[in-house]
Amino acid sequence: MIRRCLTGLAVAVLAIIALAPGAVLQAETLPALYSVEGVAADDELNIRAAPEAGAAILGTIAPDTEGVEVIRLSESGAWGQVGTAEGNGWVAMRYLRPLPVATGSAPRPFLCHGTEPFWSLNSGAGTGTQSGAWAAPEERPQSLVVLSALDLSEPRFATPSGEMVWFVTLAGRAASGAAEIFSLTVTRGTCSDGMSDRVYGFEAFVARQTKGEGRAFQGCCTLDMR
Repeated sequence: MIRRCLTGLAVAVLAIIALAPGAVLQAETLPALYSVEGVAADDELNIRAAPEAGAAILGTIAPDTEGVEVIRLSESGAWGQVGTAEGNGWVAMRYLRPLPVATGSAPRPFLCHGTEPFWSLNSGAGTGTQSGAWAAPEERPQSLVVLSALDLSEPRFATPSGEMVWFVTLAGRAASGAAEIFSLTVTRGTCSDGMSDRVYGFEAFVARQTKGEGRAFQGCCTLDMR
């Protein structure tokens, strides 16, 4: 009886996976970066208002473009949701190829921002390089040095729901000359900046420390390099 029940459960699970390949993939790997592939040099990849071929065209992506962030998949897995200037749209996944991500490192650069107050943080492309940046109104923009970038996916670092966590530490210097540390924590999750209709696939928390004083910021992140 137990064996029969377990067999039935396994069949049910496999059926769910077969019916919803998009849900399984996005739970494990999305958002992620892709490159455009298979589009003719004199053509473009259409961004549509809905995950269907007849939907209105919101914009286009040039052939051979790299760094296209797919936030989630349609139920069929045939379409991927991407960001646009005004919000989000859908592109055919058959024209996208996933870009490799090094195991154990945070995918970067994360481009993060928030409102109330407004702020933006570029997590930088290389550890030990002055490739990060911080900006906020009424502040001098800062170039930041990336100190570390970790993929904290081990169970002891996981969120209560089991989500993967990325942690990036950057160093800068305030206008006063004081050293500053920016600790960026990123998790997967639907995120809105509260100012536009665009949906993001990463949530951000930034802890900023200057001379023993700290301040926290919340917002959204994207990997999109278009």
